[in-house]
Parts: sequence; C-alpha cells; structure tokens
Amino acid sequence: MIPKNCTRCGNLALVSISFLVSTVNRPERKQKCGKAVLLCDVCIREFLRVLRVVSPSAVYEHAREAYTQISCERDANKGHGVRFPGEKQPN
Repeated sequence: MIPKNCTRCGNLALVSISFLVSTVNRPERKQKCGKAVLLCDVCIREFLRVLRVVSPSAVYEHAREAYTQISCERDANKGHGVRFPGEKQPN
C-alpha cells in the first residue's frame, strides 16, 4: 500500500471524504460522487469543527458519527475513541 498525503497539509492521510449528491422526488434518480479529499486526523477534526458551525446540525451529526465509528474501529486496540471540539470527556 502506498501512503497518501493529506490534501490540506501534506501529513499522512487517515481518511478520505467524498460527497454524494442524489436527486429526490424525481422519476429517474441521478447520483454523482465528487472526487475524494484526503485528510489527516488534525484536518478532519478541523473540517468537522467548521462544519458544525456552518451547516445544518443533521449534516454535522452524520459526518461526526461516520468519523467516530471509523476512528473507534481504528483505535479499538488502543482502547480509546475520538472526542470532538465541544464534547465532554466520557466518565
């Protein structure tokens, strides 16, 4: 496997984000997936922080849930998950 770099800062990328746009309420469904953006852990956290401020809460929550699930799976052997800005540390 060839390591890939973060599109934003050049560090080692850990995740990629792609946006899928689909038509709704139309007889013929159309979908288009945008080009993936590679992000390191720091940049994905910054992306989610900004997303939380500028987007509807549902968009942020879905993105956060997906990243948390991937991060928890990645960190399962380390015994910790991921906290996002503004979230309290679990007891």
